[in-house]
Amino acid sequence: MQIEDIDGDIRLEEGVTEEIIVPSGDPQEPSEPTTPPPKRRKSTRKSIVNSPYFTAPRTLATVVNVKGSGRTPKGISVTPWPPFTAEKFGLVQEELRDNPFHLLISTTFLNRTKGSVARPLLDKFLSLYPTPEILSTAPQADLETLLQPIGLYRVRAERLIKMATEWLVNPPGAAEKVLYNYPAKDTPPFPIPGREPRGVEMKMKWEIAHLPGVGAYALDSWRIFCRDALRGGVKGGDEEWRSVVPKDKELRAYCRWMWAKDGVVWEEEGDAYAHRAGQEG
Repeated sequence: MQIEDIDGDIRLEEGVTEEIIVPSGDPQEPSEPTTPPPKRRKSTRKSIVNSPYFTAPRTLATVVNVKGSGRTPKGISVTPWPPFTAEKFGLVQEELRDNPFHLLISTTFLNRTKGSVARPLLDKFLSLYPTPEILSTAPQADLETLLQPIGLYRVRAERLIKMATEWLVNPPGAAEKVLYNYPAKDTPPFPIPGREPRGVEMKMKWEIAHLPGVGAYALDSWRIFCRDALRGGVKGGDEEWRSVVPKDKELRAYCRWMWAKDGVVWEEEGDAYAHRAGQEG
């Protein structure tokens, strides 16, 4: 007699034997499966092996794209250098250096945005809001609509209005400086003899650090293109750009070009990509 256990198993009642009846005829062996089991596919993924020929950690700029897509790693400038006889490198900030307010506005547009996308919108913006007086009273909704094509339009609109308002109350001045935690510790240094590897020591005071929206990119641009006019009486060889070590790829290329014009040249990671882009162009 079979009794079902509480957990669903089948057992015999104690003291009872169960007779097993075997059917007559030759016993049949269990049949072989008609369909063979599926074969396991061999993985085609290759394990990564560090080459003994690399003595330093491999980064994005040292990894060759084996598929030949031609994509340049992030943070590498492929802008071809103009001749050393040229007066300008080709940056937007060079054209706005005589108007510091416009230059700082341009950094808001150019930060995290391609110049080819930001420039037409910047020109339109400066024609509509050419002065801090006009910009400080502009409806934020109007700015947001104008800035939509470059993204982060609410943040940018709010910061631009606050920057203009603060500029009117407390414009940049040689006597007014605010502490700023700059430059970033991970900024690649410049190998310039006799210079601070990252340009300046951290936590110095700067004339525009109090303005809303000013970060490392804006401060680098200001120092390179505008600060000498504020300092006044700058002698040759003591220009501010010589003490700037930007992290931004285009500002970095500009400073290296300026140093090269003085005969100070060095190689950096990613130069091969710029060389290749020049050949393809």
